[in-house]
Amino acid sequence: MVHRDLKPENVMVREDGVVKLTDFGIAAILDPEEKFTATGAILGSPAHLAPETIEGKPADPRSDLFSFGTIFYWLSTGEMPFHAPTPAALLRKILEGNPKDPRLVRPSIGDSQAKLVLRCLERDPAKRIQSARELRESLEAVLEESGIVEPLATLARFVKAPGEEGPKVRAQIVEACLRRGAADLGAGKTTAALADFGRVLALDPKNEEARSLVDRVRRRSRLVKLARRAAIFVAVAGVVALAGVPALRFAQRTREQWRAQHTPPAVAAEAPAPPRQTPPPPAPEPVQPEPPKTAVESPTPEPKETPAPRKERPARSARPTSRKPSPPKVIAAAPPPPVETKPEVKDVPATLTIGSRLPARLFIDNKDQGSAIVFRLQLAPGPHDFVVQHQCCEENRGVIQIGPNKELYPLDVGSPKPGHLRVTNAADPDTPVYLVEDETGNMMPLGTVRDVARFDIPMRKPTEERRFVIGDRERKKTLEAGRVVTIDAQDGR
Repeated sequence: MVHRDLKPENVMVREDGVVKLTDFGIAAILDPEEKFTATGAILGSPAHLAPETIEGKPADPRSDLFSFGTIFYWLSTGEMPFHAPTPAALLRKILEGNPKDPRLVRPSIGDSQAKLVLRCLERDPAKRIQSARELRESLEAVLEESGIVEPLATLARFVKAPGEEGPKVRAQIVEACLRRGAADLGAGKTTAALADFGRVLALDPKNEEARSLVDRVRRRSRLVKLARRAAIFVAVAGVVALAGVPALRFAQRTREQWRAQHTPPAVAAEAPAPPRQTPPPPAPEPVQPEPPKTAVESPTPEPKETPAPRKERPARSARPTSRKPSPPKVIAAAPPPPVETKPEVKDVPATLTIGSRLPARLFIDNKDQGSAIVFRLQLAPGPHDFVVQHQCCEENRGVIQIGPNKELYPLDVGSPKPGHLRVTNAADPDTPVYLVEDETGNMMPLGTVRDVARFDIPMRKPTEERRFVIGDRERKKTLEAGRVVTIDAQDGR
């Protein structure tokens, strides 16, 4: 059978450590012909309900295992996995299925225990623990890993004298974690060893053995990092030493070619202009004759050749020399690169419409285009950023591609915000309020009249007509996303 109402209030522990499960008032027999159910009703305590039970699906043993997971989470951390200010918000949290990792709530919990807790709380029943037998075997493995080999006897001693047995159990867990951490460290499993030692320090912050082992792991990690950096540096240095000279020559040659190609025309224009009259060639000196020149330099640029090394000029002197200076060479200015002329891009007419037929505010390329349903704009062909804003919905951001042969571009607002409901003129403020699902006809509890205005009702459209049950009467109301609507409990308006 399926209990369907597992919670701490229904679990009793005798003085001898025997656990008893009570209150089978809404249990269901696992027989297709015999099911104690009520159509559209949710049975059980909200904080411990399985998601499939909230959705109105048939309960099976895995639903009880989810409820057990909420108790297991509470026993492990001291708080519930799902909590909210109202029952309706609490049910929504359970349906979302994102409980906080138990290790973040209480660091003294081991990894295997935390994983088992989260596996019991899986949103999908297929990913959950499948049977009570499997759960018991997993629990026994977690206890044995923590150093508790006789769980029933330990529980019986704890029930009789918790003040004496509690420190003993803590010491057993600390000893088991130290032993397992040392084994993991010897096997090279540094991450697992640090997790074991971290659990020891969470249980016993003054444990010197765990602290010294953690410092040892950190020192070894630092040495490994330094060794890796040194090896990388040596490898890079070796490569540079083997290929350094060719690489430097190649870099120098590449730099010279780049400079020659990218020299601006202004540099060539600054060269001195040639004199108007070309002087005769200088007479050879008797003391140091120079070899005769084979050709007369021409101002016309010749094909590129390897230039001869330049001789250092002697320092200038005040006395005139008999030797006349040779005419300077004329450096021809490189022609400027051709300027690419781009064709002028003209704006094209574009009509942007809001598909939801709501007057929304539109921004194109961060420019406010005002609020309307239809926008007729002149836009250049190409991509443009757009933002659509409306008070009922989230912002819709994106990029629209404007083409030259297209004029109509449909846009829309973002996803609708939740709607809000308020009930007035109710005789009893504790009157329950339900939301009727259109697809299934199931009733989703929203809470009571006093707190129903704080519940967010999910919307599929900016405006929707929804059905509600207030007490024993059904009402219809048109909800608007992002706004609070009111229902009069007396006349239904």
